[in-house]
Amino acid sequence: MKGIPFVSDQVGIVRIVHVTDGYEPRLGGIERQVHDLAERQASGGHDVRIVTAVAGPSRDGAVAVRRPRSRAAGSRIRYEWAYHGCGRRLYSKADVVHLHASTWSPLAFLSLGTAVRAGVPAVATLHSLWDYATPLFKAADRLTRWSKWPVIWSAVSHVAAEPLVELVGPEVTVHVVPNGVDPAEWAKPCAQRGDAAFRVVSVGRLAARKRPMPLLKILRDARALLPSDVQLEAVLIGDGPARPALERYLARHGMLAWVRLPGALDRDAIAAELARADAYAAPATLESFGIAALEARCAGLPVIGHAKCGLADFIEHDREGLLGDGDAAMTRNLTRLASEPDLLRRITAHNRSVAPPVNWTRVLRSWDDLYEQAAALPHRHRGSPPRNTVAEDPPR
Repeated sequence: MKGIPFVSDQVGIVRIVHVTDGYEPRLGGIERQVHDLAERQASGGHDVRIVTAVAGPSRDGAVAVRRPRSRAAGSRIRYEWAYHGCGRRLYSKADVVHLHASTWSPLAFLSLGTAVRAGVPAVATLHSLWDYATPLFKAADRLTRWSKWPVIWSAVSHVAAEPLVELVGPEVTVHVVPNGVDPAEWAKPCAQRGDAAFRVVSVGRLAARKRPMPLLKILRDARALLPSDVQLEAVLIGDGPARPALERYLARHGMLAWVRLPGALDRDAIAAELARADAYAAPATLESFGIAALEARCAGLPVIGHAKCGLADFIEHDREGLLGDGDAAMTRNLTRLASEPDLLRRITAHNRSVAPPVNWTRVLRSWDDLYEQAAALPHRHRGSPPRNTVAEDPPR
């Protein structure tokens, strides 16, 4: 691991390696969370490194990143799944290896096996919904017995934890530690607007999994249901392979005048768009958490989304937003919020005056606790942990 060795053996400083298949320059929820978590841990005095399979440039920061050399010109992203072997020497010197996994994460799972075989304390965090992939992971477990490895298991929400509990068994605790957010970063004053339109914003990659096309259909149906004196506008922030199809749909249905696709924006620009909006739309159904929706809630916006996903961990229906089952319910909830001023004012006032319980102070403390638990596990012979299924982030 030439170039990013651990440099500190001081008491109280933890040597942490985060392993993630996705990282900058790719943009996404896992990429942002791993980056922010590592930077904050390093700012707190820990010795932190990141190993990723993504080639490409990274912005300067407090954390060194080990990545494969790009075989393509420029900053083109290239995945090299066999790259996990390059991290072995770094893992062996770590106090804890923290693996970040989605449904398809070869680097994370290969590295998890490497850390376990080396007897290094390991924490694995599931950032995605595994429901439809459960048979595949069960088959892998029959071959490797990974569910019995001495690992601290965690997930970013209760809905993400459920399939993991089914796989590792009821005798193993799956901890729920939410993604981190700084509420003050998003709690900006409302921007002055010269119009009375009801403005909806959504942030996410323009790809099928995030369901931007169904969102356009929801917006179109809601506009048709709204009274003629209620104007509707929408901003879909992000970029991705679905953009050309979305642009064709907007042109075909005459929506270009009231729906904008500004592309990917940085955090300051997103915060500015949130400050000019009235509500946030979260159309994804396979949403393990929904960090963009949480940021919008911190900005004071009511969140409109689906009840059976990670949003339910921090959005209570009729309190922080409106949740329902299916796109038809999302259309009705959007129509209600746009046409009932008292409802909009009540939810907005609550979100602006009551900070969410999720914040970086709590999240960092939770990871410190889980790292300690990982260090206390019998790493060569699995013990018999107490019977439990899902735990909230560790008690203080």
